[in-house]
Amino acid sequence: MLERRNFRKNSLTLFPRSFPVRPTPPNDKINEEYENSEIPNARSTTNLNLDLFWAAKFGDVSVIQEYFVYNKDKNACNRLDEHKLSPLHYAAKYNRVEIIRSLVDHGADVNIPGYDSIPPISIAAKHNSLAAFEVLISCGAKVDLQDVDGNTTLHEASKFGHVRMCELILRIDPALVNYTDNDLMTPLHVSCMRDRNNVCKLLIKHGASLIKKSIDGGAPIHFAASRGATEVIGLLLDSANNKRRKYIDQINDRDNERRTPLHRAAQGGYKQAVEMCVRNGADITAIQRDGLTALHIAASNGYPDVVEALIQHHAPVDARDFQYRTPLHLAASFGHTAVMIILMQSGADINSTDSRRRTPLLFAVEKGHLEAAKFLLQYHAKVDIYDDQNKSCLHMAAECCHHEVLTFLLNEGGKIFINEVDTYDRTPLHYAAEEGFYNIAEILIENGAQLELNDGDDNTPLHLACRGAVNTQTVELLCKVSPSLLNSLGERSRTPLHIAVSYGHSTVVKTLLENGAETEKRDGSYLTPLEIAASKGHQEILECLLNSRASVNSINFHGETALHIAAATGHANSIKLLLDHGAEVSFVNNEDRTCLDIAIENMRKDAAMVIVTHKQGKRDLIMRRVDEQGRTVMQNLIRKLPEVAETVMSSCIQHDIVEDPKSTNKHVSYDFTLLDPGPSFELEHRKDGIYLNNNALQTMIHYKRTNLLKHELTKKLLDVKWNRIGSYVFYLNLVLYLLFVFGLTSYILNIQPPPELRYQNGKFIGLINPLDVNRSSQNVTDYELDKQRSNGYRILVIILASVNLTKEVYQMMRQRLRYFASLGSYFELLLYGSAIFFMSTMNHANDYVQWTVGSITIFLAYFALVMQFQRMEIFGIYVLMLKSMLITILKVVLVVFSLIQGFALSFYMLAPNESVLFNVPIAWIKVLDMMIGEIDYRSVFIDGIESGRIKYPHGIMVLIMLVVFMFLMPILVMNLMIGLAIGDIDRVQKEASLKRLTIQVEFLDDLERSFPYRFRKYCHVENAIHHQNRFWAVLETMLHEGVTTEKHKAESFEKQSEQLRDIQEELSNHKQQLKRIGQLLDSLLKSSSKGSNQSYLKSPSITYNKQRLAGNH
Repeated sequence: MLERRNFRKNSLTLFPRSFPVRPTPPNDKINEEYENSEIPNARSTTNLNLDLFWAAKFGDVSVIQEYFVYNKDKNACNRLDEHKLSPLHYAAKYNRVEIIRSLVDHGADVNIPGYDSIPPISIAAKHNSLAAFEVLISCGAKVDLQDVDGNTTLHEASKFGHVRMCELILRIDPALVNYTDNDLMTPLHVSCMRDRNNVCKLLIKHGASLIKKSIDGGAPIHFAASRGATEVIGLLLDSANNKRRKYIDQINDRDNERRTPLHRAAQGGYKQAVEMCVRNGADITAIQRDGLTALHIAASNGYPDVVEALIQHHAPVDARDFQYRTPLHLAASFGHTAVMIILMQSGADINSTDSRRRTPLLFAVEKGHLEAAKFLLQYHAKVDIYDDQNKSCLHMAAECCHHEVLTFLLNEGGKIFINEVDTYDRTPLHYAAEEGFYNIAEILIENGAQLELNDGDDNTPLHLACRGAVNTQTVELLCKVSPSLLNSLGERSRTPLHIAVSYGHSTVVKTLLENGAETEKRDGSYLTPLEIAASKGHQEILECLLNSRASVNSINFHGETALHIAAATGHANSIKLLLDHGAEVSFVNNEDRTCLDIAIENMRKDAAMVIVTHKQGKRDLIMRRVDEQGRTVMQNLIRKLPEVAETVMSSCIQHDIVEDPKSTNKHVSYDFTLLDPGPSFELEHRKDGIYLNNNALQTMIHYKRTNLLKHELTKKLLDVKWNRIGSYVFYLNLVLYLLFVFGLTSYILNIQPPPELRYQNGKFIGLINPLDVNRSSQNVTDYELDKQRSNGYRILVIILASVNLTKEVYQMMRQRLRYFASLGSYFELLLYGSAIFFMSTMNHANDYVQWTVGSITIFLAYFALVMQFQRMEIFGIYVLMLKSMLITILKVVLVVFSLIQGFALSFYMLAPNESVLFNVPIAWIKVLDMMIGEIDYRSVFIDGIESGRIKYPHGIMVLIMLVVFMFLMPILVMNLMIGLAIGDIDRVQKEASLKRLTIQVEFLDDLERSFPYRFRKYCHVENAIHHQNRFWAVLETMLHEGVTTEKHKAESFEKQSEQLRDIQEELSNHKQQLKRIGQLLDSLLKSSSKGSNQSYLKSPSITYNKQRLAGNH
């Protein structure tokens, strides 16, 4: 194993004795007097750690003794310098015996690890410091310590050939002779690798193993052979013979790569070692793992003397490795002419072939060794030889760009092979063209190479040159020499221009176009170069083709233009370039799709954005279309590309449309045809007689496109629809419903419940008119009402309920199953049905069921009235909050009801004699009442316990259950529900405008579709113009922006304030922590260094400095 590191001699500063060393006080605290003082001499100021290293290097014991007079720090001797060495390491290196003893006496650790965990005793062994080594041993140093690489003291001494040190170590610990390091190398391996013959003798004498293997499987003899150490090899063989081992086994021992010592000696080119191995019986025909013999190795490395020695010892000159290569093959491959001469003189076969049918000449040509090729041809090597791919030497010279070798071969009669083809039907010119070797192509063409030959893929050299595009000069050369190749068909019926475009070689495309290449030819896939460039997104190439007047609207087999193809792949820049050069956006392919349809289908946002915003102005031609699912292009944009849809919507708004430039009025034009094509459009594009819903607003709702619903065009469309018909219908319905509620309420207030249901006592006599009391007391057996007024209310309610019920039936017939998907439909049917049932008779005296239905009806009526307000901008948000909270509560109702049922049953079982807990339903209602805070535990529980109605031990259990109930239900469950409700309120507030717009859209759409076709067509609005005074518009904008800006500023300021408060609080915490750490460190330092500081300040050097400073002052 090679040594991984050297002792860093240049890293150690050697101070001369006369150089004044500036000391540093203990604990690195320097007072001002000491910092500014002058040092009289080095020895009077040796109380620094630095002086310990200085003393260890130069052997000044007095410095160490003086240092420890004033410094009692026992760890000073064990500190490491910047090179991770202690004073003891330096003393061991420089053989300072007295220093070692002094340092050990003052607490130095004799086994302290330095850099790479090396101990002082290994440093002594490394530098042959015998005396230091013995002292360290006497002081308790361990001789078998290992560093990070596993080296022991014996490894270090063996490495540097210190025989006496090795003797001393082996005398102390003989077992170290076979210790291995991390690479499984023993000291014998190391000494053999360094050619330390005397050390090897000593190690073998003390029983070193001759057969122990390192991590690469090498024995000591392998390492000796690798170094060419002949004396060591002889020693190892003699020792093996003396130990009654067969030295023949030793000399033919193999490592992990199946290499013998002979292979290693040949690898290093050590002739004497090779000869010694052969003389001692090494198998000269032995092969390593890859089949190489020693002769192969020597030939490939160019050692002619070793090759000659091996041949003299009868090494087989035509031996083959596992690739069937001879030594001549390897020598030719590396251009070792001297070795080739020896091999040829020794009878090597000059035309032998390897496993790929390559001769030494092909090896030399492939690697470009001209001299080797000349030598082989001088020895009459065959030129008409081909490898397993039928490549000749000209193929290899051309493919590897060896123009000197190629020229030589052509001059030596190789012209007859210049148009020979290999297995792939390629000539040398094909390879030169593909790799862009201009010089090679020029040489071949000058020597008669044919350019019109096609390879196995039908490609000419020009096709391959356009594909490789390494050098455009090669392309231009081929175009000028043979212009007919410009439009020749190659692979997949492609021209050279097709291939250059497909691989994105813009410079080659320009060259071909300049030489007259056709741009309209189609390949085997029926694509033009322009269409290929559009599919690949090659912008520069596309521009070159368009500037060469390539047809921009030509149609391929699928009915697609280049614009369709670019839209499918999403190359926006290519689309813009095509549109700028007149590409038609309205063309449809065989599947009836435009370029925009394809961009939307493939979700190519940038491509679609370019199409809809281009100045060509034909957007409406492709937007007013319907796909096979019945969706408009605008609906598909909303579904898949909402950003593009927003851009289209913005373009439907045109500002400042005025005829008179001097006018102060501001006109804004809105085009609604893309959002709502209208009934005529839906009639024209109906599918199987079914009208389609092409209202894009419904698509926005379905896919939750908030930004689009809040867009100015959407709001304006809703406003126009609302003002045109929606507001009239809504307020008419509201008025009619208010009349319905008014009639129902008035009817109920003008009648009285059955006498059995009335509560007659005098508690509230002050709130009742005496005349009413007297009249009530006179007729207690029947209702007392105004017949005429009540009949009028009754008729009004029945008429309005019937009208609304008829409306619901009409919606049911029109919407069919969709009608039953809404809970509101069931609600309204129940409301109007119960109202008619309640009004069916005037005699409620004995009909308790009808009276109960009336109570339900009046509740439903007012609840429905609240629902009516959700379409209003002012009240709608509160209704939405109510609905959201109700839905949230219903989600947890199962959990809440389960707990209520459990407590109700528990209280019923424990206190059945209490009136409020008499049975389970009453107990259930009481628990629900207690849940909202009405516990009333005195009258319900305490009185029962005092009176004995709740007996022992039920009373105790009731109180326990009551405590559990109070913690669980009013506190936990109610707070949970309140928290959920608050979260819903916050969410509804954020989404209030979206919810209101959603309700508005659904209301107006349902309303329009409930009307006949002609009325819908009359009400439909395609565009609108908003007239506004310019001054008021500017003022409104400024006010709106001012409010918005102030709001944003306030929100931003609040967020920044919160962030600053968080940062300030965090910094304050860090400050407190650092302050505590500082206090702790101060206390520790004061307690640990109090004595040393006092002794330091009393030292002679400090006294001397203080006196000099006082004199200066």
